[in-house]
Amino acid sequence: MQKYILFGAGKYVYDYIHVIQFLGGNVEFIVDNNNVKQGETIEGIEIVSPKKLFSNDYPILISSVHQNEIEKQLAEMLIQCREISLYDCLSTLLIETGNRFSWEQSNNNAQGLFFDLFSGAKWGGAENWNIRVAEEVNQRTNLYNVSLIADDCIEVKEKVNVDINYISRENLYQIIFDLVRKQSKVVFVNSFFGELFFAMMAIKLMYPENVKIVTVVHNDYEDLYTLCDMFKEFVDKYICVSSKILATLYTDYEVAEEKATFLYQPITFDRVYEKKYEIDNPIKIGFASRLVIPQKRCDLIPDLISELEKTGVEYVLHIAGDGDMYHELAEYIESMGFIKKVILHGHLDSKQMIEFWKNSDIYVNISEFEGTSLSMLEAMGFCCVPVVTDVSGVNDYIEDGVNGYIHQIGDLEGIASSIAKLAKDRKMLEKLGQRSHKQIVKKCNIADYSEKLIREIERE
Repeated sequence: MQKYILFGAGKYVYDYIHVIQFLGGNVEFIVDNNNVKQGETIEGIEIVSPKKLFSNDYPILISSVHQNEIEKQLAEMLIQCREISLYDCLSTLLIETGNRFSWEQSNNNAQGLFFDLFSGAKWGGAENWNIRVAEEVNQRTNLYNVSLIADDCIEVKEKVNVDINYISRENLYQIIFDLVRKQSKVVFVNSFFGELFFAMMAIKLMYPENVKIVTVVHNDYEDLYTLCDMFKEFVDKYICVSSKILATLYTDYEVAEEKATFLYQPITFDRVYEKKYEIDNPIKIGFASRLVIPQKRCDLIPDLISELEKTGVEYVLHIAGDGDMYHELAEYIESMGFIKKVILHGHLDSKQMIEFWKNSDIYVNISEFEGTSLSMLEAMGFCCVPVVTDVSGVNDYIEDGVNGYIHQIGDLEGIASSIAKLAKDRKMLEKLGQRSHKQIVKKCNIADYSEKLIREIERE
């Protein structure tokens, strides 16, 4: 049996080990450039220095998102010819070991459509997306048995009107195989590139005619694009949440045009909603996010408040969400005496968020990157004027100065200035809010989205 070497002892190395072992292969050792990790073990496999690569001629798989850097390193070591893709590795193993798993086709014509809740993360937009779309698709098609697959540690905080398969990570591959082979064919809508995705990859390799993998690209950052590129042999279709993401896959990663598409994002909202604007009261600003520093930059909220204070306008900033920054923000608000004008609401469920946006005039976002913010779309659906950083997704729904304001990342002074402008001109606030609502009515109907998604899934 061929032995393999993994280069990279980061987040995905466990998934590489498990999928190789599932198909009967062996990982001889793991290489990593970090000398702190060297000498440790993962799953009983030693982590060693790159120098160890010269002691053998085993094929090398890059098990890290730092793919380009490692490929350059292998070239400098003159051993780049030993690199092998995961697809080639698993295909070779399948030939060597044979398919040991039987998927017997009976008279059962049922097709399974599984949505991905196997995130292993705190609740966020991608988790909400999977639930809402799964529920809507379930109502609109009789072609599939629609359900979600979740890891058994995830906390679903509200009622879900579609079946959820809770799966333990122990013996995951066998459990997933037993689940999918109850159907004649399956479609897996991948969102997280986690161990569930690796299990589906292995099953697809064994039964390519029975399994289709559709990856939803929920965000706009380099590591995610790298993952899309690393596993492109396994993915049948990419659904992009913004036109910017689609363009990046086309131009920077050479994804074929027929293999990727952009769909406007779906939300649930009141299509005939009419907002009642208050002329004399302080402007009400809504901020909804995981309260964390990476991506969301919630560490900048105090700076934003400082800029708002400089404008002299009366405002109330409502913050919905929880996360690592919650207690630090609470202490800051109390220490500065802002308790009446900056209000932390904590986690709000979907019904509470509807009231949150109804009671807001402005949606603000200070993120460094996004896919397409569902909070932004929900807020715009309730006539909130978006004042946001120029991240992925905003240009698909916002025209600067026409139905909102777009600022460069980090431009807190400009964001505060736009908020002040709207606070002083309530007629402009109303005009831009109504235009935002019309954009959402036009583009974000969840029923339309579900039908388009089904068509994309069925398209060969």
